[in-house]
Amino acid sequence: NKIILQTSEWKRLEKIRKFFEVHPEVQKIWKYGDSEVSLFWKDSDYQIKCKARLDWLNSDFGTIIDLKFTNNISRDFSIESLGDYHTLQACWYIRAVTQLTSKVPDFFFIFIEKYAPHHIKVCSISRSDIEKGKQIIERAIKKISMGACDEK
Repeated sequence: NKIILQTSEWKRLEKIRKFFEVHPEVQKIWKYGDSEVSLFWKDSDYQIKCKARLDWLNSDFGTIIDLKFTNNISRDFSIESLGDYHTLQACWYIRAVTQLTSKVPDFFFIFIEKYAPHHIKVCSISRSDIEKGKQIIERAIKKISMGACDEK
């Protein structure tokens, strides 16, 4: 069940990796940690089972990184222009690590252009985005919790 890449696709991914490895902001935050980290926990507020799969976690320094490929990183590219999905994802991952470790981690998205020139943009989320994400999560968990209670 493996996907075999075309030679051209492999070469493109290798170029992206090289740009990624020498990018100064990426070097600072990607140096130590683990990739593809699965987290499982019982939410302390709502007592429901939860899970998350992080692209990168440095538990020693409390850093979460999520990689995103994009077609174009323009000059006016910003995390605010991406909408609620990214905010929700970041807040969910922060919630997971905070509940499992009692540490509030830093969170970064690393956006990478799929095609040359393979620009890279490192973005953190704002406090207001974190609050917005928390509200979305809390509404969703309340709905899930209420639905679970209705079924009993």
